[in-house]
Amino acid sequence: MRVWIGLLDDTGDSFPAVYDALKKFLVPVETNDHPFYRFTREINEEQPIAALFPEATLDLMNRTTPQVLTRPPYELPKVLALIAETEPDLTSDPRYLRLIDLVERS
Repeated sequence: MRVWIGLLDDTGDSFPAVYDALKKFLVPVETNDHPFYRFTREINEEQPIAALFPEATLDLMNRTTPQVLTRPPYELPKVLALIAETEPDLTSDPRYLRLIDLVERS
């Protein structure tokens, strides 16, 4: 899983197209070691991936986050906050609602 996420965060403007091609290989895995920091932080003056592509990022987080968490997610709250700030309409999306519920319960 780390390899897929690492590949995605290096795709730049091609992120949505590459994600669309790879998403069928992504599965929920409960771990806090996914390198999602690039999704919430500016690197080399580039905006965070979640700010550039909020809908694709939301889909990625939904696809890779299990239905039940046994430990609090580290980057997920930050990613969701950035998605809400960048694209407020997505806060009513069922994927966002599921993920924010998990965050609030963990």
